[in-house]
Amino acid sequence: TLFPYTTLFRSVQLICSVALGGILVMLCLGRLAFILPPLDWFSHFPGTALVGSLVLTGLLACIRFWKGVWLGIATILLSVILLAGPYLGSDSTLDGTMESNLVVATANVLASNTRLDEVTAILPDADVISLIETTSPWSRVLPAMKDRWPFQWSDLRDNPFGISVLTRSDVRSSEWIMLTPGGFPAFKLQINVDDVPVTILSVHAMSPQSMHMLSMRDAQFRMLSELIQEIARNL
Repeated sequence: TLFPYTTLFRSVQLICSVALGGILVMLCLGRLAFILPPLDWFSHFPGTALVGSLVLTGLLACIRFWKGVWLGIATILLSVILLAGPYLGSDSTLDGTMESNLVVATANVLASNTRLDEVTAILPDADVISLIETTSPWSRVLPAMKDRWPFQWSDLRDNPFGISVLTRSDVRSSEWIMLTPGGFPAFKLQINVDDVPVTILSVHAMSPQSMHMLSMRDAQFRMLSELIQEIARNL
């Protein structure tokens, strides 16, 4: 009478263990993109991997398959590390003595989004804000925001590559940059923060959804890398 349950437990053990192994391999492959660039596809899903690992590890713990649980714990830890890594900032500071904070924000407002008034209502009170994927309907909304951000630059496009940059800070210089290949806009802004020049780049590179798009994205990153190396400090 125990045979069906034994078979079920073994099936759960096998399926969950294989799935956890697959997640672990996927996370590790994403770290090897510097060797083989297409592996970068695997580096974008640590959040999904964390949720999946928690569910699978919980199932294995319920049936007391401890070998699989240890595999799940390893996968969970790696997912957490990959998620937390980008938020562990450096201790570098701006040149000079900064008496006031500089708040910079960015928001991808989604080209297909029609609820523009709701978006503007929840924008943070930043000194400089970059809106990504701004389309032609934003021409109605942006002028009404000049009381908060009097200096505005926009390249509105009815595709996912429009950009609008708004600031209330003391502007030293501003410049549009075309990311090649593709000719998509990016924006370079230099402002004063307590008489210290600070450069801000607003960028929306190609999304790597195919091999061709991945190669375009990498070419744009190489272009940005060269540009960044020409900027002295405070970027």
